[in-house]
Amino acid sequence: MNAEGQGISKSLWPETCHGRWMSERYEPGLASVIIPTYNRARLLTEAMDSVLAQTYRPIELIVVDDGSTDHTRKAIEQWSSKCADDHLFRLSHFHQGNKGAPAARNLGLVQSHGEYIQFLDSDDILHPEKIERQAAELRECPALPWTSHIPRAPIPERSLIGPPNPILESQRNNSFPISC
Repeated sequence: MNAEGQGISKSLWPETCHGRWMSERYEPGLASVIIPTYNRARLLTEAMDSVLAQTYRPIELIVVDDGSTDHTRKAIEQWSSKCADDHLFRLSHFHQGNKGAPAARNLGLVQSHGEYIQFLDSDDILHPEKIERQAAELRECPALPWTSHIPRAPIPERSLIGPPNPILESQRNNSFPISC
């Protein structure tokens, strides 16, 4: 603990392009899905649809437009009516000058409030049960800092040390890897 009662001194952290870091506070149970995008209006709405189709709630969807010159902003505004009646789903949209996908992801992290974080590229879609299954896995095994797959069947042994190899895991545990 430092003098302010914080766990880690932020003076040791490097400067970010946004001038700040994500908060250590979060809303328990909330899943934050962060989609960085650049000129993918046509594909972006499919990615957003896959987030809305999640069986898990509550969700906050954070879309970071990284300086798009197409009609991305209009596509997001039109899409927002799809989630207007879902009180456990909220949409936030941020626009920044073109700084690249990593900076857009970082802005999404800074703006997020979720206990769970899911990155999603704007040209990908999520399996409808992805967040529900992964949140359940994290609740069942709180020592896991992250999870990268959805088990299709119960995993009989959990004796692996270190991050799982998605290819080996899928063969060993009858699961399929999901990129994030």
